[in-house]
Amino acid sequence: MGDKVVVEDTSQLTAMDCPPPEKEDLMKVTPVLPLEVWEHIFRYVDLNPTEFLELINSSPEWKVVLKPKVTTVLLPVVLPFLLNHLNASEHLLLKNILSWRRINKSTQLGIDQLLASQSTSPQKYYERVTQKKLSKSRWMKTRSKLESIIDAGDKRGRISCSGNLHSFFRNFQNDVEGECNPFLTRSGKIKISPYMVNDENRLHAFLQRYGHNISALTLKMEANLPLDTVHRLLSLLRRVPNLQILKMTDYFGDVWYEGGGDYGEGRITPINFPNLPHLQCLDWNFTDAERFFRLELQFLEQYGPQLKILICGMNFLSRITNEMLYSLLPNLQCLRMSLQRNQHHFDTLSRLDCPLEEIQFTGYAASAQATELLTAVSKFAPTLTTLQILMELPDVYDARDEFSTMTMMNIMLPNVKKLSTLGINCKFNWFQHVVPIKCTNLEEIYIHRGGVAGGPEL
Repeated sequence: MGDKVVVEDTSQLTAMDCPPPEKEDLMKVTPVLPLEVWEHIFRYVDLNPTEFLELINSSPEWKVVLKPKVTTVLLPVVLPFLLNHLNASEHLLLKNILSWRRINKSTQLGIDQLLASQSTSPQKYYERVTQKKLSKSRWMKTRSKLESIIDAGDKRGRISCSGNLHSFFRNFQNDVEGECNPFLTRSGKIKISPYMVNDENRLHAFLQRYGHNISALTLKMEANLPLDTVHRLLSLLRRVPNLQILKMTDYFGDVWYEGGGDYGEGRITPINFPNLPHLQCLDWNFTDAERFFRLELQFLEQYGPQLKILICGMNFLSRITNEMLYSLLPNLQCLRMSLQRNQHHFDTLSRLDCPLEEIQFTGYAASAQATELLTAVSKFAPTLTTLQILMELPDVYDARDEFSTMTMMNIMLPNVKKLSTLGINCKFNWFQHVVPIKCTNLEEIYIHRGGVAGGPEL
């Protein structure tokens, strides 16, 4: 008896029953199915803009089939070029962006991703901080239109007073489910004054609804707030689970404070740090570094292993014990340190054990030696590719003696490709004679004019 043959009736199969083709297979076929069938199929095929371009350019037929999707898919790609060639004010450009976001859900998502990729990228943030510190006026003149829009969008996400917070609640009062995004660029800035402390519960409620949209957050606290209050307010971080960049800073405002608490180093509220798995960049810029030392140390103990970028003062790192500093920042790649006059502690760098790729020095170094600095950074020679000395670093001792010492030392920085420094340093011995010997593979040199960080770049 022969094998039973089963013949399946496929006459009733529809596009709903057919699995979507692989991306590679699409290039090899000619679209012969009806348009409505292809519309259904492409709901299940996720093409990025590059793949989409390749497909519509592969044949005239595909260009016809996919014509309705061209604007949706390609607008985020051409948007940076479009913006840079539009002769319009910052306000008008932002207005256009808001209008384009309303084309459809896909376009809105694409524009939001573009803005967020520029605004909340930890590396982009690090570069912006550097440019602004060198010369904010120059940065304002040379920034791209996209950066201008991002700057304008960032301002819309600032909560600087109780009235400002109430306006946010009023504008989004009908959004009970929290489906809107008040933070267009995924950046938020909260200025906490003694008056804002009284609105702490409303601030928690607002961030509980919308905090998941924030990827970059600045907490700017009034310098006279009691440490007990500061620690309590850090519970706001629980409301921003997608945080990648955190800046902590202070400002001098009212001495008056209503609510009590400990102004000194007495008993303060323990911090229950939330899990922030995406946090990569910490920018710590408190005027009273002594007062907030313990707080920053707790931050590094909690989040140090996941940090890629750290911006802080050299004095903070120098106060940490050898054993602790050695293990606090195992994955750090970029370090920006500000130096105070006559307090350098370059030996602190030798206690770090991390794969640093970029080191930046700012501040004052009038009494430092280039020998000290180069010796300190030489520890990271296997991974260091960028060195930025954005401060005056003169030859302190007899130039010939220092030159002789540095050239004889076994210090080589073979992987450094980029060097940035101030124009005033070009006349010093270490720049003219030592850098060419030690940085044998240097490809780029950026010289900033003037004796202080603030002049234009050559």
